Amino acid sequence: MWSCPELYFAFSEEFSSHASGKIKKLVADKGFGFIQTDSGEDIFFHHSIVANQGFDDLTEGQQVEYTVEQGQSSKGKGPRAASVTPL
Repeated sequence: MWSCPELYFAFSEEFSSHASGKIKKLVADKGFGFIQTDSGEDIFFHHSIVANQGFDDLTEGQQVEYTVEQGQSSKGKGPRAASVTPL
């Protein structure tokens, strides 16, 4: 269907749906953490993508809503949260 993978990726990210999960682990001194998805996967997130600069207010076990993007590292890292909103 899509002849240009870059357009498909941009389109799918723009219209991706939000998922929910809970904060599994916070590494506050390094500014990142992991979300446990409803299916049990772990998704990395960086403090800079937490809504309203609320990273410092997050707690382990807290429910959040998030969107996912494919990691853009040359090391082949997996998916990561593109936005995180505490619930």
